[in-house]
Amino acid sequence: MKQPLKIALVATAVLGVAASALLLALDTLARQGVQSGATYALQVPAAVESMSIELTQGRLALDGMVVSNPDGFRSAHLMRLEHLDSQVEPASIFSGTMVLTEFRIKGLEINIEQSSGGLNTDRVLASLSRLGRQGQQGRKIRLDRVVLEGVRANYYPLGAQRPRVIDVPPIELNDVAAGSGQPVSVIVARILPAVIAAVLKQEQARLVPAWLQSYGGKTGKQ
Repeated sequence: MKQPLKIALVATAVLGVAASALLLALDTLARQGVQSGATYALQVPAAVESMSIELTQGRLALDGMVVSNPDGFRSAHLMRLEHLDSQVEPASIFSGTMVLTEFRIKGLEINIEQSSGGLNTDRVLASLSRLGRQGQQGRKIRLDRVVLEGVRANYYPLGAQRPRVIDVPPIELNDVAAGSGQPVSVIVARILPAVIAAVLKQEQARLVPAWLQSYGGKTGKQ
């Protein structure tokens, strides 16, 4: 094999390894960013199973995210997200603000549990409310539209062994983080109250008065 060809092959291999390492690093950084942003916003641990960024297709995907319940509640978790798919402007990945045209979430389970001390979601909403008073941390993301499909709420009244299952129609949110964008923590703080509001809208005629009174005026508009 001629020397120039050998050099070209070696250079190609090195570039391939470097590109793979870069993509792996991006995936890891994205996963850590979502975990830390959600944990900061909700003040409970959040874990992401896997996350991938496909630069050539302008696609960002997340599979398996679990948000823990606050202390004092028995449900296995507060929320579990099965899959998130998003369109991203590739050039923005390396800029100060990542630009996402759409989040499409498929499969979101939320456990709403009532104890003698109140609701688990009350605790989380109290954590979210502080974001308006404190400085917001993390890289900014501009997000135009969020669509949530397959949303299911399990409501556990005080002392109940089995939940009331509430299936929620698709939810669509627009201009979630318009303009110069917002950190992940703020985006989470805007999406979760909208999900709770949608659950209330679906079942408000049949839910216990304590829950209705608890959330009156607290949740965001869709």
